[in-house]
Amino acid sequence: MSSVLKWLRERRTFICMSLLMVSVISVAHDMYVNKPVPPSASFATPDELIPSVLRHKTIRIADLVREDFVIRNKTFEDCYIYGPAIIIPDDKCRFRNFVIGEVALDGAFIATPNKLISGAIGFENCVVIDCHFRKISFIGPQDLMDYLRRSIKPQPAK
Repeated sequence: MSSVLKWLRERRTFICMSLLMVSVISVAHDMYVNKPVPPSASFATPDELIPSVLRHKTIRIADLVREDFVIRNKTFEDCYIYGPAIIIPDDKCRFRNFVIGEVALDGAFIATPNKLISGAIGFENCVVIDCHFRKISFIGPQDLMDYLRRSIKPQPAK
């Protein structure tokens, strides 16, 4: 036991610095890793998804889907919309300055002449302004996919 105490006394500075580092790491972990989600970043509740205009919401796209898998007559402004999902917009939908995230652009827009795609979510007469899509791709006719590509918000060069 005395040899252990002697060893500790000889390394007092090292032990103090080690304890200090453990404290710093613990605080940093709590601040950054275990950080609670602020209320503004939590997902919208079912009641918050009822209005036809949704502003500044964080949305799981599946929470808007009903029995027929079509979202109708909704306006999304400055929202974060999360998948995973594939959306089939109709030709009445309007998109402006939106961002695609977590999907490569070449895989985000899938051109197909087929209007009946099983398992995809339909958008009918929807407006999307300044929104961020995460883990979502779009599918539809080539001209609609070209329109969506032109509607993407320009990103600053890295």
